[in-house]
Amino acid sequence: TDTEKNITGICSLLAECGVGYAELLPYNKMAGGKYALVGRKYEPDFDEGAQMYTRVEIFDSYGIKAKIL
Repeated sequence: TDTEKNITGICSLLAECGVGYAELLPYNKMAGGKYALVGRKYEPDFDEGAQMYTRVEIFDSYGIKAKIL
């Protein structure tokens, strides 16, 4: 969900719902460990090491204060 199109869509929805504040979480690198617990192989289709693309200014343009945790 860190493409400009997805972030814009999320901001639009949040603004429609009257949300004025959002906390952004980075990718949880421990998520893959849970797959083994249910007998599945973890195969992400993205670069786990890539820097988070937040574009906080998009949130700002919708009047939403965003905090990166």
